[in-house]
Amino acid sequence: MVTMLSGAALMDGALLVLSATEKCPQPQDREHFAAAQIVGINKIIVVQNKIDVVTKERILENHREIQEFVKGTVAEGAPIIPLSAQRGINIDVLIAAIQEYIPTPSRDLAKPPIMSILRSFDVNRPGTPALEIQGGIVGGSILQGRG
Repeated sequence: MVTMLSGAALMDGALLVLSATEKCPQPQDREHFAAAQIVGINKIIVVQNKIDVVTKERILENHREIQEFVKGTVAEGAPIIPLSAQRGINIDVLIAAIQEYIPTPSRDLAKPPIMSILRSFDVNRPGTPALEIQGGIVGGSILQGRG
């Protein structure tokens, strides 16, 4: 959860992926949605996944459950995209929704690079002699400039 929260703080938007096979919301749905709201993510697209393994009636009922779940939140009125990740159904619709509702913000590529570092990893084994140290790996997001 700590890694998710620190990473989410840099996101321009989020996908809330929910399963059509389960009643909505599940405890983890509440937790992840609350975390996204806490860090200030206000551009959310809801993905109703696994539509290929349930009946049409269940899809419609789950859709109503999702609408009720997001009612009164930043995700009220957000697109709900029925999808089957396994079969590739509506992936094109999801990509179009991402482009429309979570547009890439303009970045000033002419400025010196600034990167928010979220995590780092040491690639050296404990006890590596100083002359053999090779460095590490950082993960984060470039906020301006080029990487």
